[in-house]
Amino acid sequence: NDDLFPEKICISNKVLSQDQIQHSIMRALAILCTSLNISSKKAVSDRMEEFIHYLLDVGIQIKTNFKNQSLNVEDIFHMKNINKMGEYINVVADEVCKNAIPFFKERYVSLQMDSGTVSKLKVVHYIISIPESKTTKPFLYDLIENKNFDSLKYSIATNSVLAELFDNNIYVSAIIVDNLRCQTKGLEIIKTASENPLVKSVFIVHCFCHMTSLVFVNVLNHNMHLNNLVNSIK
Repeated sequence: NDDLFPEKICISNKVLSQDQIQHSIMRALAILCTSLNISSKKAVSDRMEEFIHYLLDVGIQIKTNFKNQSLNVEDIFHMKNINKMGEYINVVADEVCKNAIPFFKERYVSLQMDSGTVSKLKVVHYIISIPESKTTKPFLYDLIENKNFDSLKYSIATNSVLAELFDNNIYVSAIIVDNLRCQTKGLEIIKTASENPLVKSVFIVHCFCHMTSLVFVNVLNHNMHLNNLVNSIK
């Protein structure tokens, strides 16, 4: 209980009206957000509302299916450890991928490659998108561990991704790279070796943002005055 909160908002009190349900959930959500550092914008997002609706639906099903049983909330659910959470994330990821693939079938897409680090693991991100669509968000199709990739390893990994996409009737018209020379060379190896006309017709596009970043870094290396100015701002 919190004496500073109006009585009807306190979670420990019995909820008797729809208004009290709304206040009780919002108070619990406010506590959760402050303790887990969740922004207010995320707290009132559609996804959060969908999650709360889902929990309410589960509660209604429990009430319906266990009418004659006395249930304790602590007995109904036990939080799993972090390893189990990882397993559930993998299950959900597989479900999302399975549901997303049909949407991209028979569509022309761009395949974006980006080397980066996720939780200290070096990976290559493979993202598919439909550039002309303003409503379709880019979809993270695959993550492949980057074990000191050279051009040959890039060609092998990317060729496997391309094969999967073409097998699913998802047509890659362009591959966007982040301006690593070994990436471009790896793609050139694929196009030269492949007999598939769809692969040979793929455009290799260099990411404008990465190009701008490389130009800026090069300018800093050759202009000490600008370099010192930027470092002073940092």
